[in-house]
Amino acid sequence: MTINIVSRDGTYFVLNRAALRSEVIDFMFVDGMEPAPTLTELYPRTRVDSSGIDIGDDHWALAQTSFAARPNLHNFLTADARSQLASAVDTRDASQAGPSWVPTAIWSQFLTAGQGVHRYARASRLNTDIILINRDQISGYAEMPTDDATVRRMLQVAPPSMFERLIGIESGEQARARWLPEINRRFNALMWSNVNQGMGAGAAMQSYRDTVHRQFVEAYLPLIGGSTAAHPGGAAVGAGLRAMGWI
Repeated sequence: MTINIVSRDGTYFVLNRAALRSEVIDFMFVDGMEPAPTLTELYPRTRVDSSGIDIGDDHWALAQTSFAARPNLHNFLTADARSQLASAVDTRDASQAGPSWVPTAIWSQFLTAGQGVHRYARASRLNTDIILINRDQISGYAEMPTDDATVRRMLQVAPPSMFERLIGIESGEQARARWLPEINRRFNALMWSNVNQGMGAGAAMQSYRDTVHRQFVEAYLPLIGGSTAAHPGGAAVGAGLRAMGWI
């Protein structure tokens, strides 16, 4: 059966049938698009199978920001897909709808879960846990992926070959795919700690940014007057940063 867009559901476009990712790419994008859309540029409402197998979906979404996608992503849409997207009517009930990144079933559970911090295992589109918080305000976030295979799929990076491992070389993207899981583990741990100490997701995120910023500055203490091996003139810079409470 030919794929068509029949409606919208928030940020998702709804197809007339469940389709595999390869089918959606063929329908949505012009031939010869390189590289193919990543998992952050085109993604289903439901997660992929834990084995990484594409299980298909009838709800799909396109990234809306240049942070999540290449700036010209929408230029690669076919004329037919562009027309159907423009004419699709949103049928979502806005009064009960949750954020677009939270699956409908998970949001329904959360609405009846009561106050507190609620974890929904492997519920995000990247197969990570979703954390939803109900206190004075409702907030939430999705944890970052920490397994090497998922990170490589996100970055579209192949693992180093046997030859590359033997001689100890790697590309910049391979290096990023190697250290990003550990960075994500630290993010997940700090966010979880913060929200369980009473913070909302926004405050927890700001605390994470502040912690990373502080660690970055402290890593350069030897250059700004923090040790006997200070860079010439660094003491004045260090004094200024301390006065502002950054170090």
